[in-house]
Amino acid sequence: MTNNNEKVDYKLNNVDSNSQNPPQQSLEIEMFSSNYLKDKFDTIAIQPGACYGLPNINSCMLDGGKPGEGTIKFCTGNNCDGKCHSGSRKTWLYPQHMLNDIGGSANSVIWTI
Repeated sequence: MTNNNEKVDYKLNNVDSNSQNPPQQSLEIEMFSSNYLKDKFDTIAIQPGACYGLPNINSCMLDGGKPGEGTIKFCTGNNCDGKCHSGSRKTWLYPQHMLNDIGGSANSVIWTI
């Protein structure tokens, strides 16, 4: 039990003020089962440099439609393979029709900076 006069130092548990590594960036993906951002069913956050499996999405919104850095790649395969399409995060904000973009539903994604 702490003394009421004792000073308590609050800080985030996962931040080391002496660390040389900045906090990891993330990209939010709102996923839709239909084209043109219809039938939203989930939102995930991904980090750069890793391939993430997706549950057959047909459109999505990236970071709420805000431009970002790097390149995003969606693929029909489960392991960032198969038919793929890449686009700049500065301009590709709303992949709205995966069939036209990559030839089918997106089953995986990778973001590179």
